[in-house]
Amino acid sequence: MQDLRIVTAQAADLDWFENLAREAMAPYYAAQGIPWQAQAFRASLAGTENYRVELGGKPAGMLRYARGAARLFVHDLHLQPQMRGRGIGAALLRLVEARARELGAVTVRMRVFAGNPALRLYERLGYARITEEQGWLGLELRLADNHLTASGSTRRT
Repeated sequence: MQDLRIVTAQAADLDWFENLAREAMAPYYAAQGIPWQAQAFRASLAGTENYRVELGGKPAGMLRYARGAARLFVHDLHLQPQMRGRGIGAALLRLVEARARELGAVTVRMRVFAGNPALRLYERLGYARITEEQGWLGLELRLADNHLTASGSTRRT
């Protein structure tokens, strides 16, 4: 995907990030009876590496992850609806996996709602279900078990 870029988020991106995440999560939150907590979302940005995803120079989505001692934890990977189904999510996860390997991590983890249609993608890329509680699934990719590498056409700036 030659024109896919992830760019370190700036303060000007944060409103857009929150709107994108809130809209993407709205059906799941509504189904679980969970209210959106804007302050909690904003506070969580301080503990993660935050990236704006662009395709062809236009905003396509957001990616947030945090580093741990032995793992990377993906907090958010959201794409605008018109950008879904183009392979962007898979390319971003491969980039996360490559970054995790660079940092010496042995796993990549995430937590998703059980009804998330992207679950098929995650499982196809090797993520296994490790926990299930109250409508949430914990997923983990063991990097030693998965030899996918980031595409040379994806770059971080």
